Amino acid sequence: MNISSLAVLYNPQKPGVIDDINAIKGCEVSLSKDGKAVVVVESEDNDSEVNICKRVMDVDGVSGAYVAYHYFEDETIESEYKEVL
Repeated sequence: MNISSLAVLYNPQKPGVIDDINAIKGCEVSLSKDGKAVVVVESEDNDSEVNICKRVMDVDGVSGAYVAYHYFEDETIESEYKEVL
């Protein structure tokens, strides 16, 4: 599982930007003000996370999306660790 946050810049005069971002599966706008937003992204793996970020950048009215935080769990390593114990 991957969890990330994006700092998103958008045109606040453009209606529906926040709703469009929230409509992307795995995205939640946790804070927005004056054309800036913090978006939490949850995904299964790195590839799907990258695709979600690209979809956020493609939303009409978004001028930029930048990864501010990234966390991932490697379930393979975790299961191997449990086997050792």
